[in-house]
Amino acid sequence: TEQCHEISPNIKKLDAILQGVTWALAKRPHHFLTVPDSTLRAVKTDPTPGTPGLIIYFTIDEPRVILEGIEMLPTFDEED
Repeated sequence: TEQCHEISPNIKKLDAILQGVTWALAKRPHHFLTVPDSTLRAVKTDPTPGTPGLIIYFTIDEPRVILEGIEMLPTFDEED
């Protein structure tokens, strides 16, 4: 949970976002972008108030989808 707090202090919102991604990966893992020159695939989430956009990296090892990492996208203030 400490790592979750680093991504977003709103754990319930973050959990809901990750559940949505998990559902999508369970249904159509081959639908998502491939990372060039790698076996990784990626799904991008949009930022929401209190939660940054994320890139979630995964691989497919039929019949499993394996989470490889989560990257936070930079956030920008409206004044930037």
